[in-house]
Amino acid sequence: MQAQIREYRILSKIGEGGMGVVYKAEDTNLNRLVVIKAIHTTLTSSSEIVDRFKNEARLQATLTHPNIISLYNLFVENGVYYMVMEYAEGETLRQRITRVGLLPPHKCIPMFIQMLDAVGYAHNKGIIHRDIKPSNIFICANDQIKILDFGVAKLTGDKGLTKTGSKLGTISYMSPEQVIASKNVDKLADIYSLGITFFEMLTGQLPYSADTDSDYLIMEQIVKAKIPSVKKYYPYVPDNVDLAIAKATQKEKENRFQSCYEFKQFIEDEEIDVSIAAQKREITFSGVVPPKQKPLPQPFAQHKSNFDFNNGMNEISIEKVFAKASFGKRVGANFIDAFIFVILIVLSYAITNASSDPDHNGGFIILIIIIWIIFLIKDGLRQGRGLGKGMVGLRIINFNKKEIIGIGKGFARNLVNGIIYGISYIVPYAGPIILLIIDISLSISEKYKGRRMVDLILGTMVVGDESINIDAYGNVLPL
Repeated sequence: MQAQIREYRILSKIGEGGMGVVYKAEDTNLNRLVVIKAIHTTLTSSSEIVDRFKNEARLQATLTHPNIISLYNLFVENGVYYMVMEYAEGETLRQRITRVGLLPPHKCIPMFIQMLDAVGYAHNKGIIHRDIKPSNIFICANDQIKILDFGVAKLTGDKGLTKTGSKLGTISYMSPEQVIASKNVDKLADIYSLGITFFEMLTGQLPYSADTDSDYLIMEQIVKAKIPSVKKYYPYVPDNVDLAIAKATQKEKENRFQSCYEFKQFIEDEEIDVSIAAQKREITFSGVVPPKQKPLPQPFAQHKSNFDFNNGMNEISIEKVFAKASFGKRVGANFIDAFIFVILIVLSYAITNASSDPDHNGGFIILIIIIWIIFLIKDGLRQGRGLGKGMVGLRIINFNKKEIIGIGKGFARNLVNGIIYGISYIVPYAGPIILLIIDISLSISEKYKGRRMVDLILGTMVVGDESINIDAYGNVLPL
């Protein structure tokens, strides 16, 4: 191809396939980068193909959406048809999956929602994509999605390569009705292809075997075999996402989501009544929406990842991430403990005074010791959830090891705290007050993460009961 055509200066070739050649170019009139696709002349020998191509290009030019690559121009020069499109920096979803492997739900779902928005917008304009697959989805900065090639009917059978060398291609994303060459192909074929794409994003692989050169064997699986659960490959995918993919990829199109909006609603909305049949993946529900995922608490420590972005996943490491306890809950827990402690002292005093034992003081001291022992071990026996802390939803962890404390640490924490405040009474009144002010200051500080003096000494911390575990990809696991 010549170095310049019309006002477009060709900078480099960025791709080539069955449809033609793709170039990066500069629009010298508007001083902006563009992408130019030169369509092979073999596809323009039929007037029917040319008319359809031109009509669908005009339709794509009407698509103005932040998640769709814009079409700027369509022209013919020396018998060659050219499309001039928006240029975007980034990589295709195919390149991302090849480079990284599976995409974790907290990254994958927001990107997929953008795809649903874009495809749904096109459907509302009467445009069907027909060839949704990772190589036609572009990822820009900040994971913004741009979908390519709207309205361009592709020839089937073009194949790509996974990172392991397994063959796959357009066929692997085709709906059953496309495979059997049904004339009744509509927007629900796009719904199916989106479901397969979503599956691959979350698992790093296709649901049907691509380890074959036989297009027939792949097509037979598409028509007859039910796709496996996403959780088979990555168990931390939310249930509603797994069910959404199962519904979107139903063999009979009337059993799929009937729109991208319905697909999106199922993933995003707040409540769902999933039947036993749905849990068994006999997807027959309609008009229901999924439970809202519990939001992540703001962690005081970031998770560590063993994920190698060059070589893919080495292993999944688990990191415990805890939410700092609020100052209000800490005050509430201390108030409850103090109130219970006073009640027990008053009760024990009443019991010893009512006793016929002349040694009232001895009995009183014994009961006080018993009460003190209870408070010394209470946090350890209940895995960091003492009497007051348990009531307001707090617990104690070993800050350094990121694990819930046992009885030894719980005993030590209460004992050391008692010793600290006992020593403060060397200076009557002023000592305990000063120590209390110091502890309150530490409790509300960001620098010390709400850890009191005893926590700094023993390496402990009071955290919220909503604390979580998180794996190397940022997925929430049960505590």
